[in-house]
Amino acid sequence: MRHRMLVITLTLVAVLAGGVSLANALGNRLERERVLRFIDVRQQVDYLDVGRPAEGDFDPSPGDTFFFSNALRHPNTHDRAGSFLSRCTALIGTEFHCAGTLRLPRGTVELAATVDFAEGGTIVSSVVGGTRHFLNTGGQARIVPTSTSGRSRLIVRLIPID
Repeated sequence: MRHRMLVITLTLVAVLAGGVSLANALGNRLERERVLRFIDVRQQVDYLDVGRPAEGDFDPSPGDTFFFSNALRHPNTHDRAGSFLSRCTALIGTEFHCAGTLRLPRGTVELAATVDFAEGGTIVSSVVGGTRHFLNTGGQARIVPTSTSGRSRLIVRLIPID
């Protein structure tokens, strides 16, 4: 009985290891540094006001949260490339902690940043992981405003990490 359990366990380990190797061989994992470029188009913004009520258009208090739902478009063809869902929670003053998910056909990419919205300009975010093709991925993302309200350029530099 003990011998049979050992054989079953070793077989299962071999199958799982083979599956992981096969998945990597089929390109289901980022193998080299890669840059993704998108047009980030704002579709919906929701605001949750907690604690002290806001007294104006932009008067956040700690815990207030913005929820963003954006479409990602290819920069050349403008075809839909995915979506970008994120939330930014107020810390102190105009400083927010933001976390987001790029939902792409080959998997997701997770982003995180601390942003001072009063500064405006480019937002730099860390790539903190991903799923499927983007498993074990790190890097950096830049959200660069354009002259069109509600549109930004999104440049994501991905690096594989082990």
